[in-house]
Amino acid sequence: MTLYSGHTYNLTPPSGDWNGSVLVVEDNLHTRELLSAQLELHRLKSVCVPDGKSAMNWLTENQTDVVLLDLMLPDIDGLAVCQNIREKFSPTDLPILMLSARGDQPEVRLSGLQAGANDFMAKPHQAAELAARINVLLKTTLKARHQEAELQSRISHVIVSTPDPDKRLYEMAKIACEAVHGTSAAVCEINREDGTVTLATQYLSAADSEKGSRELRAQRSFPEAVMWITSQSSQGIRCQIEDTDLNEHIRSYMTHYGVKSALFYPLPAGYIEIWNSQENRRFSDEDIRLLQVAASHVAAALTNAMLHRELVASEARCRGKLVHANKAIGDTIQEPLKNGGNERVLLPPQGNEVILEGNFNSQLETGGFRNVTARGQEKTRFLQQFISNISHDLKASLSLINLTVFMLRKAILPEAHQRHLTILESQISQLTHLVEGMLRLSKLDEAPEFNFESVDLNRLVGEILTRLQPAFADKNHTLHFTSDPTLAPIQADVHALDRAISNIVTNAIHYTADSGDIRVEITHSPTEVMIKVKDSGIGIAAADLPHIFERFYRADKTKNPNIGGLGLAIVKEIIEAHKGYVEVESAPGSGSTFSVHLPLKN
Repeated sequence: MTLYSGHTYNLTPPSGDWNGSVLVVEDNLHTRELLSAQLELHRLKSVCVPDGKSAMNWLTENQTDVVLLDLMLPDIDGLAVCQNIREKFSPTDLPILMLSARGDQPEVRLSGLQAGANDFMAKPHQAAELAARINVLLKTTLKARHQEAELQSRISHVIVSTPDPDKRLYEMAKIACEAVHGTSAAVCEINREDGTVTLATQYLSAADSEKGSRELRAQRSFPEAVMWITSQSSQGIRCQIEDTDLNEHIRSYMTHYGVKSALFYPLPAGYIEIWNSQENRRFSDEDIRLLQVAASHVAAALTNAMLHRELVASEARCRGKLVHANKAIGDTIQEPLKNGGNERVLLPPQGNEVILEGNFNSQLETGGFRNVTARGQEKTRFLQQFISNISHDLKASLSLINLTVFMLRKAILPEAHQRHLTILESQISQLTHLVEGMLRLSKLDEAPEFNFESVDLNRLVGEILTRLQPAFADKNHTLHFTSDPTLAPIQADVHALDRAISNIVTNAIHYTADSGDIRVEITHSPTEVMIKVKDSGIGIAAADLPHIFERFYRADKTKNPNIGGLGLAIVKEIIEAHKGYVEVESAPGSGSTFSVHLPLKN
């Protein structure tokens, strides 16, 4: 037995592993010693504290499997301690077994259970019964944690593998429905301004699919039911059609759709409902707990789907304005070409006057205006492709940040906070990369300025790989780095070269599956130095290879980490500015090898 006050009693524990750990909250020293001895004889490791305040302080820094809580304590009574624990831990996260000499009184037992206790025993007690009850709580908790871990695993898989927000929302609703053994699920979006309800997604199991997809008429026929659902607490609502105290609006709602039992869970932007049309299936408290776990992810998915629709609509409006502007510019330029001679042309929208001298028809025939128009069309195409690419990248990062912030607010344990903060940091880094790329885009047609100096290439590449080590570790990549000790410093722009090599290595990390190999090697000849980056990734199709260094080109339309398809184009421009060149060897399924060649004397 261990006393939190610092006093330790050396008892001989049973041989073998412990079945679990118990925090004993008991003010009487003799009773603490007795409880601890009884628990340890049944392979239950115990830590003892004398009052409620000590218990709460201990739980802020430590973990246990079960709390054994006395009702009467000197500072805070057991009911208040129980309520305080429940504010931070669910009944399955941390079960509570209350003990009291008044435990044989029904009203006392009821008050303990209402405060959040899982079980209640009267003093004096039998050691064997106490151990048996704690073991039941441990098994129930273990089962619940296993169910929750399985649920979280399925949810995580959907988050990673389903980039489309609407499809992800559907999969989340399906997972929630299957977790509680429902027959159908619907996620409804509520317009807070006018109160209208929109069916965001709907899942029907095989049991309900024969009935066909139902229409959502709640906003017309059952507005009171929707108001009642959204006004309830965020703990979830369990309804049975034959319940005598069932809200009459909900009863009409369920009767209309032939539902026998239902779960409702309010969300920040709407609500999720799980229905069961089977006669003998009742939802349990455990179902509500699992729905609560899933609902936080459903809420984030619903918010992301709504943001996605807004972004798509905004992108469509931007494209429309771009097309309109292009047409206006084209019409303005083409009009004087028809008339010939000198013309004064007003180019919208700036309103600057440009005098085009000479015979327009002759210039058109010689291809002068054709070249100008072609370049304009090319830039327009690049810009449209950039808008599409960057919108996808920004939406993906913002979606994950939104989901992570939501989960961070729900997280209780410190390690969960740290995990979510790590995700946020990585996505903020990605957004920073996107913004930097947009700034580079604005300067693509400017002559770049390079500051050549003596650069230790071995050291530079080593620093890059060290900086990217968290990315290697995140995907469990094996990195092989071979430097060239005999290589002398070269003349280069250290910042530009850092950017080029980092882009190539980042691509290798991104396109190589978990537990893959990435090799970086530096070698040199009498005339040049070569940096080779070889990965075991997905490779590049032969049709894509000639285009991968073009601005805005993306061989993979959904997973390219570069800013709108600019990464390799920037690599090529930087290396060519150093009088070097880049070679690529790749085939689908066989990985890729990027070789950067730089002259030893620049």
